[in-house]
Amino acid sequence: MIETFLLFAQKTPPGGNMVVQFVPFILIFVLFWFLIIRPQRKRDKEHQEMLNSLKTGDRVVTRSGMFGEVAEVTPQAVVIEIAPRVKVSMQKQAVASIAAPSGAGKGASAPTSSKEEEFSSSTKKKKKRKK
Repeated sequence: MIETFLLFAQKTPPGGNMVVQFVPFILIFVLFWFLIIRPQRKRDKEHQEMLNSLKTGDRVVTRSGMFGEVAEVTPQAVVIEIAPRVKVSMQKQAVASIAAPSGAGKGASAPTSSKEEEFSSSTKKKKKRKK
C-alpha cells in the first residue's frame, strides 16, 4: 500500500511543477501592485509636489487637524500662524493639504441659497403683519 502511494506521488515531473506553484504568488503580487502599491505611490508623489509648492500665505490643514496660514517655508520645516501672533514651527510632512488658495476666503461671507432668502423674506413679512 505504501509502495502504491509512492508511485502516484512520483508521477508529476519535478521541473514543470515548480512554475505552476509560483503562478498564484505572482498573480497575488500583481494584484497587490495595482490595488495597493501603485495608488499609494501616486498619492505620495502628489503630496510631495504639494509640499514643494507651499508658499507664504497659503492656508493649510495639518495632519492633526489644525488650520493655519503659512508664515515661513524652509527646506525641512514650515512656520504656520494658527492665530494672530501665534506661530507654530513643524515639519513639512505634517501639512496634510492646502485648505484654500492664498488670499481666497479672507473676508468672504458664505453664499446663501435661494431657499434661505425665501425663508428670511417670508419671516420678515410675518413680523410686519403681527405689528
